[in-house]
Amino acid sequence: MSETRDTTAAFFDLYERGEVSEDAIDDFVGAWHEAGDVGGRPLSAFLGMTADEYVVWVMNARVLPVIREARRTKQGLREAIAHYLVHLAGRTNPISTAAHAASGLPVMVHLNGLARVRLK
Repeated sequence: MSETRDTTAAFFDLYERGEVSEDAIDDFVGAWHEAGDVGGRPLSAFLGMTADEYVVWVMNARVLPVIREARRTKQGLREAIAHYLVHLAGRTNPISTAAHAASGLPVMVHLNGLARVRLK
């Protein structure tokens, strides 16, 4: 179900104000594709994201709340994403990183279905 919204505002402006949900981004992407964005703006600008925010979102669409929080708190995007990844690693690893590191075995972290192994 589509949400009623200001059609001149970028997705992220509305999302930050709580006027649309995360799911509304799909409608914005569709509108950009359908209109061909007459102004010639890239999709990132149409959505109201910086180039870096857009790249991170393309890699993992679930980071929208992280990007919003980084903006709200004026925390750098890199730091916010690093904190998010540490949180994910802690949730997906059945053995704590400290205990696992002490075991001498490689640490494996699953991100977006991809496994990355970090050797000591």
